[in-house]
Amino acid sequence: MPVSGGSIMVFKDPIFPSGALRPSPQPGINPLCLAWLLPARQCLQPSALWGTIRSHLLPERTASPNMPDAPATPVAVSARRILVLGILAGHVDALSFAHLGGLFASAMTGNTTHLSAALAHANWHYAVLLGCVLAIFFGAGFLASLARLRWGATNGIALMVLLLLVVQAAQFGAHARLVELVLLPALMAVQGESIARFSGNAIQTVVITSNMLKCASALASAVALRCGASTGPALPAGAILLPGLSWVGFAGGAMLGALALLWQAPLPFLWPLPWLAILYIDITPARPGN
Repeated sequence: MPVSGGSIMVFKDPIFPSGALRPSPQPGINPLCLAWLLPARQCLQPSALWGTIRSHLLPERTASPNMPDAPATPVAVSARRILVLGILAGHVDALSFAHLGGLFASAMTGNTTHLSAALAHANWHYAVLLGCVLAIFFGAGFLASLARLRWGATNGIALMVLLLLVVQAAQFGAHARLVELVLLPALMAVQGESIARFSGNAIQTVVITSNMLKCASALASAVALRCGASTGPALPAGAILLPGLSWVGFAGGAMLGALALLWQAPLPFLWPLPWLAILYIDITPARPGN
């Protein structure tokens, strides 16, 4: 009960008449009862009382168990994943370029340039084909992104395997080129949306231009830091290596695709399946959000 002592009002506890403090509050105590747990002088300080109440009403935020702060993937792991995806993208892009008369399955910059040129020359048939490729790529990327957010990246890899099997099976039919026109851009969009972050670096494995610039920019930053010409933060791990590997992998995959066409090798669209199997096994233990 409160007892007035001069100009200071203190709380006198019937159980602790000497004014001794109660034991420290335990989690779950009603915040409205915290005034009994404070020293007399602190009761006169609204900031101290509010701080105690707020600590119970608004506890410190902690990481949600559904979205843990996973550590960054080691650069060596990201390097082999980028290399595999780069080889796949280059291989498929080379095959599509040859089979579809100059259309790209992944290079939408080139397809957009060709579309503008076709429209300028009133080549409506070619313009329609290019417009279909761009629309398919965009729509497949949108759906693949939603699927990745819902189910993770491993299902995207499985879908890529299925698409390659369908494209290869269509080579024995009369509509092989139509199937390639529809499914190969979708395949590249699924790849680009399934795995796009490597050791904290945002890297697209289906395009090369941005990766070349990222590699060049990171290399320039490293040189500037080394020479003392820059005081910026240190580069993240793999900032130079990973974009460069994407470029190298894409070039190697395009070379394999060109050799498959040159040698008229059987089942060229099945060549990437072992790489995708390795990638699927590699990312299966990882959490979907990592």
